[in-house]
Amino acid sequence: MRRRDVLIGIGSAALASPTSTRAQSWPTKPVKIVAPFAAGGAADTLGRIIAEL
Repeated sequence: MRRRDVLIGIGSAALASPTSTRAQSWPTKPVKIVAPFAAGGAADTLGRIIAEL
């Protein structure tokens, strides 16, 4: 590779990266967990346990 190609690649990567990154508070809205199976089953029970965390 030539030096010019390497410098072009580095410059392109620098321009493509975000200039500033800030921490975001997530989630901003309540998260809804949908268990696509009948109530009382394993998926429902596991979903309820995870929802309490």
